[in-house]
Amino acid sequence: PGLLREYEFQQTLQGRPELKESLALLSTTLQERVASAPFAARLVERLGLIEQSSEEFQKLTSFLLFVGSEILTFLIEELRRLADKHVRAKLASMITTICLQWGAKPLVEALKDEDYFLVSQVIPILGNLGSAEFVEPLVPLLRHKHERVREAARRVLAKLGGEEARDAIAAFLISTDETEEAKQAATALSLMNQAGVDM
Repeated sequence: PGLLREYEFQQTLQGRPELKESLALLSTTLQERVASAPFAARLVERLGLIEQSSEEFQKLTSFLLFVGSEILTFLIEELRRLADKHVRAKLASMITTICLQWGAKPLVEALKDEDYFLVSQVIPILGNLGSAEFVEPLVPLLRHKHERVREAARRVLAKLGGEEARDAIAAFLISTDETEEAKQAATALSLMNQAGVDM
């Protein structure tokens, strides 16, 4: 709360030319203090106490946008540890908003992580971002050793669509020995050409 108040106070001073250099220095200092593991942990604790529709949630999201992409690595690490699915959904929403402005490179890097749980949480965020550029790094995950990751990759590839995604799911369907996963892949293929389908 203290850092948020400091940020809000700085925002009230914007537009005053005589304070431009001082505000720039203060902003840099504040950003460096916030982009840290301790702050990310405190943020997640706070998310457990507020609603996503609340004004505080919106203020926190705006604050994170101000902090920039440096905070993403720490927020992604928090995804690894979060057991509460409701808090995870709030954090994922914040991460999505930050990536829309600052880019999703840390999310794509996280796809290489050994922790299947983290990878399975990152994949839907990439789906929500909705860019075809994520198809290529997602395709190999159709062969991931963990079923949860494979399922998430199928769903998001079907959502993103395009020839590369379609071909990858078709290849998986032909080669898999898992009956249930083959059914899911077949369903994904059948839905990919239907506009407006929410996978």
